[in-house]
Amino acid sequence: MAVKDRGTLILLCPDPEGIAPDHPDFISLGTCSPQEAKERFKEGKIKDKVALATYLAMDMTRRRIEIILISKGIDPDEASKIDFKVFDDIDDVLDIVLRQKGKDARIGVVTHGGDVMFRIDKIK
Repeated sequence: MAVKDRGTLILLCPDPEGIAPDHPDFISLGTCSPQEAKERFKEGKIKDKVALATYLAMDMTRRRIEIILISKGIDPDEASKIDFKVFDDIDDVLDIVLRQKGKDARIGVVTHGGDVMFRIDKIK
């Protein structure tokens, strides 16, 4: 929510447990559409409501912004299944993104992101 449309979110996290180990249905949804995800749930192919809800929220974000992942704990093949771009080095990622976005790009750093509720005020 804190990244504007067509912006880039860089997730820099250790995640030694991987992606949603308690919710394997999340990864199995891959990059399907929200309609397809809901249909899979109705058909009983997806049983985990938390995985479905999390996937639908992440999918809305993924369609609005680019998501880049830097993590030693998440397998790059697993991350690519949900359309995250994977890199090894934050300096390389920053160079690439800043070249794409231009010298006036704004950068925000959020620690403990899972524990933060954003309130965004329009900047005039």
